[in-house]
Amino acid sequence: MKNSMKIKYIALIGAGTTLEIYDSYIVGFMLPMINQIFFPKSSYFNLMGLVSFSILFIVRPIGAVFWGILGDKYGKFLIFKHAILFMALATLGIGLLPTYGIIGMLAPLLLLFFRVVQGVSISGEFGSAVVLCYEQSLTQYRFINNGILYFFIFAGILIASALINFVKLTGLPENIAWRIPFLFGGLMGVILYQVRKKIKFTEIKYPHVNFKLVFTNYKLLIIVICAILLINLNWLYFSSINIILIDLKSNTISKLSIFCCWIVMIGAFISGKYVANKIKGKILVNLSLLIIIMYGSSLFFINYFSSNLTMIYFYYLEAVIAGLIFATLPVLILDHIPSSLHNSVYNIANNISTTLIVGVMPFLIVYLTQNDRNLGLSAILIINLLISLISLINIKILSLNKPKYANSG
Repeated sequence: MKNSMKIKYIALIGAGTTLEIYDSYIVGFMLPMINQIFFPKSSYFNLMGLVSFSILFIVRPIGAVFWGILGDKYGKFLIFKHAILFMALATLGIGLLPTYGIIGMLAPLLLLFFRVVQGVSISGEFGSAVVLCYEQSLTQYRFINNGILYFFIFAGILIASALINFVKLTGLPENIAWRIPFLFGGLMGVILYQVRKKIKFTEIKYPHVNFKLVFTNYKLLIIVICAILLINLNWLYFSSINIILIDLKSNTISKLSIFCCWIVMIGAFISGKYVANKIKGKILVNLSLLIIIMYGSSLFFINYFSSNLTMIYFYYLEAVIAGLIFATLPVLILDHIPSSLHNSVYNIANNISTTLIVGVMPFLIVYLTQNDRNLGLSAILIINLLISLISLINIKILSLNKPKYANSG
């Protein structure tokens, strides 16, 4: 049977998420420059620079409740028409911001405001893209379509890295160069907003969905939050690569990030097309076990070899596994969520998990590694190993239970 969802529609969904990821991650890749431009040279303001990165992830649960329920009540495409515009305007706003040297403390405060807007925006776009792709696909094509979607999602990190490297090569003055990635992302978002307005999807809407109904299903919500921790542990390493590999030159980190993104993108596509439909939940249980083994072996190598070399090899292995996880886990989770709560439960769970892992962990990494780097990295790996165990248990719960809603939506 032919794939019911045309590639151009997956591309339309994915292109917005590509831009959302691009817009949200350029701050992470440019964090040292952002610190110099917006924050005076002191430990307090360097911490504020880290806040400017992490706050996007910390505020996401707030937007998730709003966008999640809105998407189930009035349709996911309504979110796409507005979330991308908010992100585009916030990114343009950052690109046009006066620096600390011009307007003082107002500059970092405005930067934090725009980052909050970006966080609220991506909290709706990201999860809703996964849900819409799932619902618009025939059952046998959900894995491959989700794999293609994640190909687009990780392209956002790839484009961000590539454009930042290109801007550096141009030799433009620093006070101009840092603005270009933000202005580019904002303008592309405005253009995509105009394109998206002209295309519609047929969706089933559930007007009775509300805040109380979503949180009455708290057991399901907790299971999904815990299962999806595995996705966000993978996101953590791509989002905080500058923090973990702080001793390396920025161009080395950027090349590593680009290469790993390609591994993830290709892995997500291949696993979605050739692997996931055959073994489904079994692959996730085995991958969870493999990640736990990786954390354990990394603990050994960090203390006997170069910590940076160990973490670089860990990145490569993480990238290979991540592609497989991203193509399969969202589909497994959505198979166990009632159709009427797809967007709300998945969005809220995904964003709470993202806040716990990607929002909070960078602070923990900085705190634990500031005195003894190897000891700090070992502590982080132990924490992540425990989180992986929690995720494994809940993935096992999902994979053992027969999906009730796999053919619905």
